[in-house]
Amino acid sequence: MAGHKAIPVNTKAYGATSKDLMDLATGTPWTRSKGFLLDINWWADNRQKVGQYWSKLIIS
Repeated sequence: MAGHKAIPVNTKAYGATSKDLMDLATGTPWTRSKGFLLDINWWADNRQKVGQYWSKLIIS
């Protein structure tokens, strides 16, 4: 994975992640702090509002 700068998409894959892509302080991939947890219920409840906001954002 290191050759492609790929990172795991789930915690089960952390063990296969190259050491040069890991944060020494946390032992997790350096990108973990830049991600977010997917809350499917929140997205279901807010999909329309987010879609409207996104449409306005990309037009401006």
